[in-house]
Amino acid sequence: MKHPIESHLIAAQPPSRGNKAFVARTMQAVKRAKSGETFSRALRTTHVAKKERLFMKLKHLPTAVIVMLVVGAILLITGTAYAAYKLWLSPEAHVTSVEQKHGRDQALIDLKNCGHSDEKVQVEISKDGPGNPEEAAKSLVAQCELQVIQSWAMSELGVEPSNILFAYTIKAINFPQVSVSSKYQDTRTLTLSKDTPIIFNGNTIKQDDLHEGDAVAFVVSGPNQELRALVKLSQPIQYYDYSTDVQSTYYTRHECYGNPGTSCIDTPSLDVLREGEGGANGDAPGEGKLIQGKVVSFTDALLKLQPTSGEIYTIYTGKKEVTAFNATNPYGLVAIEKDDVLEVRYSQLATDNPLEIQSHQYHAIQLLLKEVNKQSKGNFQKYHY
Repeated sequence: MKHPIESHLIAAQPPSRGNKAFVARTMQAVKRAKSGETFSRALRTTHVAKKERLFMKLKHLPTAVIVMLVVGAILLITGTAYAAYKLWLSPEAHVTSVEQKHGRDQALIDLKNCGHSDEKVQVEISKDGPGNPEEAAKSLVAQCELQVIQSWAMSELGVEPSNILFAYTIKAINFPQVSVSSKYQDTRTLTLSKDTPIIFNGNTIKQDDLHEGDAVAFVVSGPNQELRALVKLSQPIQYYDYSTDVQSTYYTRHECYGNPGTSCIDTPSLDVLREGEGGANGDAPGEGKLIQGKVVSFTDALLKLQPTSGEIYTIYTGKKEVTAFNATNPYGLVAIEKDDVLEVRYSQLATDNPLEIQSHQYHAIQLLLKEVNKQSKGNFQKYHY
């Protein structure tokens, strides 16, 4: 039989076999290994004579050291050492600089403990809203927090993503029951057992640390949706429940994949292709790429986009996608016009002209928007540089 620690290390190895990720996951697995089980099993299976030699050695230790060892052994055997280490590192985001670019404030934010590596993230702040760099940092923390909770719950509790529920607000507390509700009128009563971990910022906390109005996520499993863990979130609820005032104020910017020197932004969008996202040229050969740019001009056969680099990209639509969208789109009175910003996902061979995208190469064309959760027809605000 394999040593218990060894089995945890093997289980921690990700499918990708990435060294950096494996090291991070391995360290977490070591901390989370069932030390109490290992300790008690070692005592149960040790020969009697060896046990006697062990306790003879303990007799010669200072009293204070013996007390520490005994307390540690009790914690390990009973499993209460669970609360003695961090379940995950709490995400942090710090604003390092702010500059005006693309017509808006761009906050460069130093992001830590979000996944397996630290990074610097550029967040664009909407010029029409009340946002500021510090609130942008909180928004990033909330996004990272949900990611680390999901990762922990799937790897340590063995649950599916659908069993990790967020974001809810505590409406009433009457232990062992806690009533919660979501923005979408989903009201639930959670029953906490004495073994249900309550977690905040990667540490276990007590029931008394929960209060009405707290934002929470929770993990369930089994046919009866048994509560496995309750997580108190660190930011106000609006940072997690896709509230329009937050989600339409802060957008992440990054280099467009496959197009160095160009900048792409993560915003809501509408599919321009009739087939929907990913529906065209799914088997196009070459490297997958992404470009965003404002519409310089378009005809029935092509459109020209200017990304942030200033170069002009020509997309040969072939199917008159833009004119068809404008004439019969299912979203109501919204049409693609000059200066609108489009996103194109496509594949290209290394020998192809990087500034020309042929009709057999693109996978998706989308119109970028400012607003989210706007489902009524025609009620869309476009994103412009």
